[in-house]
Amino acid sequence: FSFSWTNVWDCSSLEISFPISISETDLLEDAVSKEIKISDFAPDWICIPTKYENLTIDIIFNENAERVFEFNFNEINIINNTKPYTISPYTQKISLTLSGDRKTLFSLKNEDIKPYIDLKNITRGYKTLNVFIPTISNIKLKETKTVSVQVK
Repeated sequence: FSFSWTNVWDCSSLEISFPISISETDLLEDAVSKEIKISDFAPDWICIPTKYENLTIDIIFNENAERVFEFNFNEINIINNTKPYTISPYTQKISLTLSGDRKTLFSLKNEDIKPYIDLKNITRGYKTLNVFIPTISNIKLKETKTVSVQVK
């Protein structure tokens, strides 16, 4: 967050930037208020009148959001492995970006996602397979994610 301060006597201005800490529980709310003590971030030579010392910032969140979940390959479920094949991944870590309802999205844990690959009609060899997620109300996989594997 940043704001500008303009001196009315000589029209000089100063922009002050400072971080605002947002927790995951904040993201479950429609809006939050954060109080900032300006002198903690302003240069020492700036004299801030007491009545302006504290600044309250109201943050209103969008209804939709995106969130990235990280998985190791061994956390990806394999379905329809009827032969049964041995699957050797070329990538051990998989990042899935989910989008949708912010409150739902930030209440999810990794174990709620349950990503999987489907081996239906698969043959041996080097394959690039799509990663899917089961239906989660108001949540979707932002983009198709693939994983490269060897099917033996």
